[in-house]
Amino acid sequence: MKWIKITAVSAVFLLAVNMFLIYNLTRQYAGTSLIDEQSIDKTIKLLEKADIYISKNVIPPKKPDFEIFEGDFFSNLEEYYINSAIQLSGNKVTDDFTLHMINNGIKIIDNNGGEVFEFYNNNIFAFRYVKENKYTDYLKEYEISDKEIIYEADNEGSSNASIKIGRETEQTINKKFFGNGVLLKDINMPIKVDKIYYDKESEIYLTEGTQTFNELKIYSCEVVCIIYGGELIYAEGNIVFTNAGSGYNLALYDQISVLFEEKAYIEQQRNEPSDDVSAYNYNTENILNITEFKCVYCISWNANRTKYYLIPSWYIEYNGNYARIRNALNGNIYTI
Repeated sequence: MKWIKITAVSAVFLLAVNMFLIYNLTRQYAGTSLIDEQSIDKTIKLLEKADIYISKNVIPPKKPDFEIFEGDFFSNLEEYYINSAIQLSGNKVTDDFTLHMINNGIKIIDNNGGEVFEFYNNNIFAFRYVKENKYTDYLKEYEISDKEIIYEADNEGSSNASIKIGRETEQTINKKFFGNGVLLKDINMPIKVDKIYYDKESEIYLTEGTQTFNELKIYSCEVVCIIYGGELIYAEGNIVFTNAGSGYNLALYDQISVLFEEKAYIEQQRNEPSDDVSAYNYNTENILNITEFKCVYCISWNANRTKYYLIPSWYIEYNGNYARIRNALNGNIYTI
């Protein structure tokens, strides 16, 4: 009986020590821009006690200089869509377009050039651009395995020729999306190319890209483009076609705070397992290794859809195949 009591008291004491360490860690580096190695080491040890593993080099040592930014959709969404089509078409006048209401969105047709722009209400950044109709169904049919990868942004061993193709493709896409004559360095939220595939049979370049802001990816703002003869002829995805406006600072979650949010969430999931068979398995027998941990932006909008917000966030990837996003505003899991 005494041994049981001692064990129970020891467990309570260890829990209190862990809580005290977490509290001290969050206080210790609150006013600094760098997280000292001692704090990182203590954090790693506390995570390991919860069967969560992360290498020291995966944790960014510098606290990011985060700001929240907001932008406008003009006076209403329809005006935003029309202005986006004008921008994509090379700044033609409104009279050159015909508007059609479609299921869950709007279709804008360029009467002179034949270009088609579609925007959808379920996600106000979702769009599709078609210059040549013969490629409309291409993305539904293509098999990535059949295509040659000629550029990968994350491949440090890329050849100079591959890097050149990547840069030229980025310029082509951004020139189309954000206006002719615009330099890449002057675009507020440019597209960064992630991968380029080449289809020898059709001689087209299939490109996957992500919109960025302040060199950080905007999560869920991704696009697939088809380029033929050096020209963008098809695109679909989620893209913001206006520049972000002013930013403002708030007290935001840094990497250590977010890791403790993850720890608490995973421990809760283990104690209260989900009945959803598709849910991620958090059982202790399933080793959780954080393989990627980086800053990104998430995007949201207000209730009447007149403004959007770029919210600093943290991307946390487990075992190289499962990821979760937490916004840095309150540490909550991001959904869209």
